[in-house]
Amino acid sequence: MLAAAYSQAKLDRHRLDLGDLESQAAECAAIANAATAVQNVRVAQYAATERTTGADGTDLEIDRGIGHVEEFADTDLAPAMCWSERQATARVGEAVDAVAVAPALLDLMGAGAIDSWRLRRITEILAYAPDHIASHVVDTLIARGVTGWTPVQISRRTRTLLTRLDPIAAETQHSAAARDAIGVFVSPSAYTGYTDLRATLPTERAHAAYAAVDALARELHAETTTGKTLAQCRADALTDLILANAHIETTVVFQVPVDRTPGNGEPSAVSAIGDVDVAGVGTICGDTVRRLTAELGTRIARVLTDPTAGTHLDTTTRTYSPTVAIRRFVETRDEHCRFPGCTAPPKNCDADHVIPWPRGETTPANLQLLCRHHHRAKHETGWRVRMTDNGECTWTSPTGRIYETRPEAMIRAELMQLTA
Repeated sequence: MLAAAYSQAKLDRHRLDLGDLESQAAECAAIANAATAVQNVRVAQYAATERTTGADGTDLEIDRGIGHVEEFADTDLAPAMCWSERQATARVGEAVDAVAVAPALLDLMGAGAIDSWRLRRITEILAYAPDHIASHVVDTLIARGVTGWTPVQISRRTRTLLTRLDPIAAETQHSAAARDAIGVFVSPSAYTGYTDLRATLPTERAHAAYAAVDALARELHAETTTGKTLAQCRADALTDLILANAHIETTVVFQVPVDRTPGNGEPSAVSAIGDVDVAGVGTICGDTVRRLTAELGTRIARVLTDPTAGTHLDTTTRTYSPTVAIRRFVETRDEHCRFPGCTAPPKNCDADHVIPWPRGETTPANLQLLCRHHHRAKHETGWRVRMTDNGECTWTSPTGRIYETRPEAMIRAELMQLTA
């Protein structure tokens, strides 16, 4: 029905005035809210279901009740929903909180009257409140017209009510939220060659740090001859202040395409160094790599790659533990955890034997990077995986869904071929 409505919406603009458009946009918001409520219920029910094996060897599903969360529930759900592991963990928690902490508000969401963002603001604040206090706060919010409030108003008024009814729970929640928020975080930018760096600090320290950055940035801005904005000068000032007394030692692995034409003998490089992808951080443009190696005292290693398949061409051993060369090979091929949707960097991953050793050899064709959580999930749950010699993995979930993960270099090579 929604697909049909979408098709019609693209064609019938001339038959609707502004009032009609406004009404339909609001009705669509109500439908989305109700759908999210259904999803919350199903996710909470999924998380509460334990999968086990009966005495006769048959698979059993046991309902442990809303509020219970199976250890690998987020792991199993993440690929089906195209969520990252962190996102899946958060969404499972939000769904369980919505069903267990604020069922009356979830009923409103099911009727389309409140969205997930506003509901989440309330359940987060009530996380440490006793059940009877949380229920009283929710009832009061509903009586006062919570469905017409903005997220900021909801946060302020919910916290005020909780502080009056249970100041200890309010302070506990505030301290826990602040503790979880504090840190420095890095992620790839939407712009190739750039990275987003975000920090949450105590206000007094953040103010002092920003003042130092701003003061240096204004000096740089007054002297610049490149036309940089003050904001760009703040970025330069930040890196100058951080790196002033830091000693950095890095290794950059270049993926060098080689010519594998029969009769050529030893493989030879056929192209210049390209962009370098840093898992979880971003992309370093090829023309920046030489400057990095000069400024940071960078050690250089090379991995030979097939320019048509994007796969790597090295190494084997007969022992259980991979050699340094094999480990580097697998890290360069995989770039991150190979479980569907996971992007944990190589430094946080184990080299997992797809076919258990010694039945399976310690070779790149039988090794994949798995973060410790997904390594445990592979061995302790119903997930199964097969891998080809090229490093393509086919995963089967406990419920029978099929997912494929492929080396990033292989995907990039195919994109380059399509572009060519």
